[in-house]
Amino acid sequence: MQRAGDEVFLWLLGGATGAFAVVLAYFLPVPTALIYAAVGDGGMRLRTFLVLDALGTVLWTSALAVGGYVLGRRAVDVADAFAHYALWVSIAGVIVIAAWSTLRRARG
Repeated sequence: MQRAGDEVFLWLLGGATGAFAVVLAYFLPVPTALIYAAVGDGGMRLRTFLVLDALGTVLWTSALAVGGYVLGRRAVDVADAFAHYALWVSIAGVIVIAAWSTLRRARG
């Protein structure tokens, strides 16, 4: 008997095998846990999964390394600026949420 979600898993994986989905899991705009659950439900062997996942990890880290090499120092500068301003935005967000929560509690 097939469950209702099986069709969604097959659609998500682009077919019954799911090998490409495991390799490209880091690149796809889908949570990797769903892909891993789908291939596990589909009966993929652990050894096959581990090999495909290792290949996907190598592809992902290679893409990041190449991107870092191509962007070079500019990427580091952007990351530093983002980190600097993100701290202040986070602090401001905490203050705004605390003030809003205090005002709501005082009114209600």
